[in-house]
Amino acid sequence: MDGPVCGYNGDAQNIELIEAGGLRAVLTLIGVGLGIAGLYAVTAHAVGQRRRELAIRIALGALAMHVGRSVLIRACWQVALGLLAGISSLDLAMESPSTDDAGRASK
Repeated sequence: MDGPVCGYNGDAQNIELIEAGGLRAVLTLIGVGLGIAGLYAVTAHAVGQRRRELAIRIALGALAMHVGRSVLIRACWQVALGLLAGISSLDLAMESPSTDDAGRASK
């Protein structure tokens, strides 16, 4: 028998799944890269705005390690809040009813 049996063409469907997985991986990498770039930009902006305060702290005797730690702690809080918001929105998106290509609600 040549061709698909009962409308199933395993090779074509497997290729489609592989292509979809590759696209998902590329989009995930783009998202992670944008997230890292955004975190860097926000942290650099915050440090730029606090430059005078940080310099005064060091001038008054604070260790550079402690000043650096305060900057890193703030960045970690930003990452934690971003992850919390992202995971929460992903959870909500997974629970919402999806639609097919024609706009009809599917199960």
